[in-house]
Order: sequence, then structure tokens, then C-alpha cells
Amino acid sequence: MKDALESVVVLDNNGEVAKYPRSWLEPSYRYTTIKASPRPRSQHVLSVALRLPKGDPAELMMLSQSHADYRHQTQPTGACAGSTFTNPPDDFAGRLLEAVGMKGYQVGGVSFSTKHSNFMVNSGNATASEVRELIATAQERVEAEFGIRLHPEIEEIGES
Repeated sequence: MKDALESVVVLDNNGEVAKYPRSWLEPSYRYTTIKASPRPRSQHVLSVALRLPKGDPAELMMLSQSHADYRHQTQPTGACAGSTFTNPPDDFAGRLLEAVGMKGYQVGGVSFSTKHSNFMVNSGNATASEVRELIATAQERVEAEFGIRLHPEIEEIGES
């Protein structure tokens, strides 16, 4: 995504809207200047402009469908926030979580997916405290077994 990014439109906490070029974000793996700013965030992304590569429409459609099929086979669908933890250097959070028995592990209304252990799935009635407990349990187990502290990719917003 960062390679296709051209510009971003943000709203600040004063109600001002501004457009910035890609370089302003300093994008890299799981990082932008907005994400690195202290919380609560003072800027919020409203939209982005992307420049996608040109190509044969039929080939691009096949490639797009291939990616969608792969994600459908390997990642859960439904009420899911995407990857829970960033990958540690030279490893995969999903592998570590599965190795410590977190695949399918449930706390109240939230569980790690049985399809991909780095994805949390909400049964429809999960609470923020259940999500926090599931994350903490996963971090504790992985750190105890492998000496690696997993860092959440998802971010908490608000108090509840």
C-alpha cells in the first residue's frame, strides 16, 4: 500500500482539513508519522490517493481475484479487526500464537480464529475488556515460551 500511496487528506482536532504528499507520512512497514504520534491522535485520515500500476485489465482482474481467493482461504471473514500483532523480526506472530495454543482460544465473546491464529474474531458480543484479556494472555504465553514480546498492531481508542 505504501508504494502506491500518492497523498493523504487528514482532519486535525481543531477541525482543519489538510492534504499532504506521501513523503509527509514517512511510510514504512506498519509505520506512519500519524501512527507514531502520541495518543490521543491529533490527526485522523479522511482519504488517500493511490497510483496503481497500469496493466492489462483482464490480467489485473485475475490477479485481484487470486489475492481475494487466497485471503478467503487463509483469513477469517466477518467481524474481525485484521492482524492482532505485528510480526517480530524473522518470525510470524501467527506461528508463535499457534505454537502456544492460542488458535481458537476464546475469552467471552472474542477468540483467535481457527483459520489464522493472529486474527481475533468477535462472536457479536465481545467487550473491550475481553479483547484486552485475550491480547494479554497471548502476549504472556508467547513471552514465556519464546522470550518474544508481541506488539499489538491494533490500537485502542477510548476508555471502554
